[in-house]
Amino acid sequence: MASRFQEMLAANGQRGITSICSAHPLVVRATAEQAAAERGVLLIEATCNQVNQDGGYTGMRPADFRAFAQGILARASFPGGRLLLGGDHLGPHPWRKLPADNAMAKAEALIADTQNEMEAQVARGGAILVNPYKPKPEWVQYSKERLVKLALGSHEFLLAAIESWALVIVMRDGLDEMFAFQWTLWSEKLLPAAKDIKSRWMKISGDPVEAFMKDIQVDATSFPGKAFEMTFEMPEKEVGVFTFNKCVSVDQWEALGRPDIAEKASHTSCPAAIIETAKMYDPNMKVEILAIPPRVSKDEVCCKWRLSIRDESDPEFVRPE
Repeated sequence: MASRFQEMLAANGQRGITSICSAHPLVVRATAEQAAAERGVLLIEATCNQVNQDGGYTGMRPADFRAFAQGILARASFPGGRLLLGGDHLGPHPWRKLPADNAMAKAEALIADTQNEMEAQVARGGAILVNPYKPKPEWVQYSKERLVKLALGSHEFLLAAIESWALVIVMRDGLDEMFAFQWTLWSEKLLPAAKDIKSRWMKISGDPVEAFMKDIQVDATSFPGKAFEMTFEMPEKEVGVFTFNKCVSVDQWEALGRPDIAEKASHTSCPAAIIETAKMYDPNMKVEILAIPPRVSKDEVCCKWRLSIRDESDPEFVRPE
């Protein structure tokens, strides 16, 4: 079944739309005139900093923003039936100085207000596009297994989307810039924060190899911008082997006829990310590459890694301070 958005595009013969995230009247007016000239659908979004139940920095609440946008569009002779209004980044950010519970309560109230505006707009024959995360009430009845599947499915989609911007950076600025970007974003910034969250909330602790294996099974955040199919083994107490049977990055570059890029990406960013993550668990955790691109055929695994703990006889052993 086609969505309301798809129906609007089809009715106007469009494959894409004019869209902005702004509450500035001149920007909204210029965008409305552009969309009117193209006889297309227009999306206008506002962030939670710009518009919220306390007024935001524009002084507008959700209902005020709707009236503000519709007033400008009317003066630009833009048909209201081709307007989509959106709430972007709806969350606790404007109230980050408040205690966490209070900030989240504010965010929930903002989402409720936005939802009310959406329902009111739909009742008037229009449409509003909103993108807040709002869990369904019935989710409290879901089993732990089903909730984990929901979370993992959402994260895999996010990682696949991130891989798409990696392709854009490669095409525009080259491989080295893409690798530098991924390293800064993931390995330097994300890994320590993700490990801390997993330690506090998922109780991932204990033997360093086992903990790292649990970390990867719960969430492959350790590895920059990819979606995987993985298997795990622990043949000995302090030895772990994990295999990437499928990697969207390798599949993507091979499908484009560029296995050379898949090989360079795998050798540049993947070992560094895995080694740095291992060091956070134990500076003496040893990472060995058992398999890595290039692949002879797609029937082969993408890559395979072995974790173990160095002893004092290893030249790279790090003595505790």
